[in-house]
Amino acid sequence: MGNLAVSSGVGSVAAGSGANAAADGTVAMGNNATATVARATALGFGMAAGGQNATAVGALANASAAQAIAIGNGAVAIGDPNTATGDGAIASGLDNTATGNGSVAMGNTNMVGGGG
Repeated sequence: MGNLAVSSGVGSVAAGSGANAAADGTVAMGNNATATVARATALGFGMAAGGQNATAVGALANASAAQAIAIGNGAVAIGDPNTATGDGAIASGLDNTATGNGSVAMGNTNMVGGGG
Protein backbone atom coordinates (compact mmCIF):
# COMPACT_ATOMS: atom_id res chain seq x y z
CA MET A 1 0.00 0.00 0.00
CA GLY A 2 1.64 3.24 -1.14
CA ASN A 3 3.72 4.40 -4.06
CA LEU A 4 6.37 1.76 -4.84
CA ALA A 5 5.63 -0.19 -1.63
CA VAL A 6 6.77 -3.83 -1.91
CA SER A 7 5.53 -6.70 0.25
CA SER A 8 7.29 -9.82 -1.04
CA GLY A 9 7.49 -12.09 2.02
CA VAL A 10 4.78 -14.51 3.08
CA GLY A 11 2.51 -12.74 5.56
CA SER A 12 4.44 -9.47 5.18
CA VAL A 13 2.98 -5.95 5.16
CA ALA A 14 4.39 -2.82 3.48
CA ALA A 15 2.65 0.54 3.78
CA GLY A 16 4.13 3.86 2.72
CA SER A 17 5.96 5.28 -0.24
CA GLY A 18 8.95 3.04 -0.96
CA ALA A 19 8.25 0.72 2.00
CA ASN A 20 9.85 -2.73 1.61
CA ALA A 21 8.77 -5.83 3.57
CA ALA A 22 11.10 -8.34 1.96
CA ALA A 23 10.93 -11.45 4.16
CA ASP A 24 8.33 -13.69 5.75
CA GLY A 25 6.37 -12.08 8.57
CA THR A 26 7.96 -8.63 8.17
CA VAL A 27 6.23 -5.28 8.65
CA ALA A 28 7.48 -2.05 7.04
CA MET A 29 5.31 1.00 7.64
CA GLY A 30 6.38 4.51 6.67
CA ASN A 31 8.13 6.19 3.78
CA ASN A 32 11.20 4.16 2.79
CA ALA A 33 10.81 1.80 5.76
CA THR A 34 12.73 -1.45 5.23
CA ALA A 35 12.29 -4.81 6.97
CA THR A 36 14.51 -7.39 5.27
CA VAL A 37 14.90 -10.38 7.60
CA ALA A 38 12.23 -12.76 8.97
CA ARG A 39 9.87 -11.22 11.53
CA ALA A 40 11.58 -7.80 11.47
CA THR A 41 9.45 -4.70 12.12
CA ALA A 42 10.22 -1.18 10.90
CA LEU A 43 7.85 1.68 11.79
CA GLY A 44 8.57 5.29 10.81
CA PHE A 45 10.37 7.33 8.15
CA GLY A 46 13.46 5.78 6.57
CA MET A 47 14.08 3.24 9.32
CA ALA A 48 15.60 -0.18 8.80
CA ALA A 49 15.13 -3.47 10.63
CA GLY A 50 17.71 -5.85 9.20
CA GLY A 51 18.00 -8.53 11.86
CA GLN A 52 15.74 -11.50 12.61
CA ASN A 53 13.05 -10.38 15.10
CA ALA A 54 14.58 -6.86 15.07
CA THR A 55 12.42 -3.79 15.72
CA ALA A 56 13.10 -0.22 14.56
CA VAL A 57 10.69 2.58 15.48
CA GLY A 58 11.25 6.25 14.69
CA ALA A 59 12.68 8.38 11.93
CA LEU A 60 15.95 6.88 10.64
CA ALA A 61 16.07 4.25 13.42
CA ASN A 62 18.24 1.21 12.59
CA ALA A 63 18.06 -2.24 14.22
CA SER A 64 20.56 -4.33 12.31
CA ALA A 65 21.04 -7.56 14.28
CA ALA A 66 18.88 -10.39 15.59
CA GLN A 67 16.70 -9.32 18.53
CA ALA A 68 17.96 -5.71 18.24
CA ILE A 69 15.56 -2.91 19.22
CA ALA A 70 16.01 0.73 18.15
CA ILE A 71 13.37 3.22 19.31
CA GLY A 72 13.76 6.95 18.70
CA ASN A 73 14.79 9.32 15.94
CA GLY A 74 18.17 8.14 14.68
CA ALA A 75 18.47 5.39 17.32
CA VAL A 76 20.89 2.59 16.32
CA ALA A 77 21.08 -0.96 17.75
CA ILE A 78 23.87 -3.10 16.30
CA GLY A 79 24.54 -6.51 17.84
CA ASP A 80 22.53 -9.24 19.53
CA PRO A 81 20.38 -8.42 21.53
CA ASN A 82 21.03 -4.68 21.90
CA THR A 83 18.44 -2.04 22.76
CA ALA A 84 18.72 1.68 22.00
CA THR A 85 15.87 3.93 23.16
CA GLY A 86 15.99 7.70 22.78
CA ASP A 87 16.81 10.14 20.03
CA GLY A 88 20.33 9.41 18.78
CA ALA A 89 20.89 6.56 21.27
CA ILE A 90 23.45 3.94 20.16
CA ALA A 91 23.91 0.38 21.46
CA SER A 92 26.72 -1.63 19.86
CA GLY A 93 28.34 -4.92 20.89
CA LEU A 94 26.65 -7.73 22.81
CA ASP A 95 23.65 -7.38 25.16
CA ASN A 96 23.88 -3.60 25.64
CA THR A 97 21.16 -1.13 26.57
CA ALA A 98 21.37 2.61 25.84
CA THR A 99 18.42 4.60 27.22
CA GLY A 100 18.06 8.34 26.94
CA ASN A 101 18.70 10.85 24.20
CA GLY A 102 22.27 10.70 22.96
CA SER A 103 23.30 7.82 25.23
CA VAL A 104 25.88 5.30 24.00
CA ALA A 105 26.48 1.72 25.25
CA MET A 106 29.32 -0.25 23.66
CA GLY A 107 31.10 -3.50 24.47
CA ASN A 108 29.46 -6.37 26.32
CA THR A 109 26.57 -6.28 28.79
CA ASN A 110 26.46 -2.56 29.50
CA MET A 111 23.53 -0.38 30.51
CA VAL A 112 23.82 3.36 29.97
CA GLY A 113 21.10 5.88 30.77
CA GLY A 114 20.89 9.60 30.65
CA GLY A 115 20.49 12.25 28.04
CA GLY A 116 17.63 14.67 27.96
